[in-house]
Amino acid sequence: MASAYLENSCGIFSRSFLFTKLVAETRNEIIHKNVGNNITKPKTLRKYLKFLTLIILLTSYSCAYESQNREKLESSFEDNFGFKPPESIKEIKLKNRGYFDFQVHYMSFTYDSNVLEKIIKHDQPLSITENNNVKFGNIIEELDKDTGIPSWFDLPNKNVDRIYYKNDFLDHTFSEYYLWTDKQTEMTYLYVHFFD
Repeated sequence: MASAYLENSCGIFSRSFLFTKLVAETRNEIIHKNVGNNITKPKTLRKYLKFLTLIILLTSYSCAYESQNREKLESSFEDNFGFKPPESIKEIKLKNRGYFDFQVHYMSFTYDSNVLEKIIKHDQPLSITENNNVKFGNIIEELDKDTGIPSWFDLPNKNVDRIYYKNDFLDHTFSEYYLWTDKQTEMTYLYVHFFD
């Protein structure tokens, strides 16, 4: 099941490889240029190396994937929920994002009460929190901290009656799952986050 949340999350490694190679070559040029000229200035060399190391870490170990291809979106829907989306699901949106050892999976799709019921049965055990509950507010606060949320992914608000959720359900150090439907947009949203 965890593999469904990882699908296509890190699709382009060649670009990262080329960037890493370019940074390494630049680093080598800086080292060779500065070793001869600045033997008495090791702080300058350390600054360059720290800066280059930071760039490599920030760019090489992250990736994101957002699909517009209906066939891939349907495949991801099926991987997540165990069945193909019916004709009533007119729209599906997906974004997977990963950094170092964590992944975040965002999905939204057209609301259909029968589909939602089937998903809830498939993803058991799920807990439920109602709009007027403290847990509901805590979940919104938690989701609001995520700075990588796509623009199309609407967080729960007054148009959401309940959130289905579960924690620590995957074979990872931490995992969380939130599912809700917005009555105004008539879309159902899935948020899954996990890390090791």
